[in-house]
Amino acid sequence: MKALTRKEYWDATYARDRVPVVALNDWRTYCDTQIYARLEPVLRASRAVIEIGAGDSSWLPRLAAMYPDASFTGLDYSEAGCRRLSVRLENFGVKASVRLADMFDPPADMQNGFDLALSFGVVEHFSELDRALRAKASFVRPGGAIFTLIPNMAGIYGTLTRRWNRAVYDIHVPHDLDSFLAGHVEAGLSIVDSGYIGSSNFGIHASCFDRTAGMRYRLFVQMTRISKLAWWSESRGLPLPT
Repeated sequence: MKALTRKEYWDATYARDRVPVVALNDWRTYCDTQIYARLEPVLRASRAVIEIGAGDSSWLPRLAAMYPDASFTGLDYSEAGCRRLSVRLENFGVKASVRLADMFDPPADMQNGFDLALSFGVVEHFSELDRALRAKASFVRPGGAIFTLIPNMAGIYGTLTRRWNRAVYDIHVPHDLDSFLAGHVEAGLSIVDSGYIGSSNFGIHASCFDRTAGMRYRLFVQMTRISKLAWWSESRGLPLPT
């Protein structure tokens, strides 16, 4: 299996980028609200939760605050990411364990130790999706669940990423829903729920830009405003195609 990214890439990303902790409060966060709607049923049934690839996670602090009776762990193989996550958790005033480890070679005490394993944009960076999913599922005890979110690089997001920053595109496997589900089946997993989330989120293209200037960046900003307009509409009961 080929990993399409190296640890140095994530070290540099964590040192450069900083996103706010997820907020679930109004139409401006509609996309995250829809993600949480998929998560909420399994979170309520979980007492031990791990996020894989959790360096500087924007989700872990929020979820740990919302579910104080559950234990939360963030795992990442980037030292920089783990440091940033520890600071973020402290600043947010919540407790969670931060573990420096590779998901393909986890500490023995973490295997089969959780009710739920989360990842937000991890498994699409590996050439063999089923192997990445099996590694993630190894953290979950029998009867547990995994939640896996990836960007839709098979559609317009991939087209724009390829044009705006080919290097970023090349570290993703552009799965559509069919190939994504096939990877889960090949990994021996039972699919409880699946699907696309929301109509758009052009904000994911922020990783294509290392400077806030130029025509392409200005176009990116305008497209994020289109997404926000869609979120405003969707949050008011005017559904758009996912």
